[in-house]
Amino acid sequence: LLTAGVIILSACLFRLPASSMLRRAWWIPLAFVVVQVVLGIVTVVSSTGIEVNHWGSFHWIAALHQLVAMLLLLSLLAVYFFSGTERNIVVEDEQPLGGMILKTNLSNIN
Repeated sequence: LLTAGVIILSACLFRLPASSMLRRAWWIPLAFVVVQVVLGIVTVVSSTGIEVNHWGSFHWIAALHQLVAMLLLLSLLAVYFFSGTERNIVVEDEQPLGGMILKTNLSNIN
């Protein structure tokens, strides 16, 4: 379910305007999900070679699987954070000579 959700999220992010920060980072959660799935499969396949009191390849792969899970979570939190930031910024052209003023829309903050 998480894999399908991240694939749908990445497809939605890819459709954003090219100038958007989220549009430029659409591939990061997707890459972590692909690595996570591959590491999960390799972890299960290599679990038959577990040796007692020996740190082997299974343990390295399992630890890496956990690390990628944490990075995936952080990337999804970053997408959530930046999606809220981009949604609340209003750009107004009020200065002479074309200078831009950024105003933050705080109306939906509790």
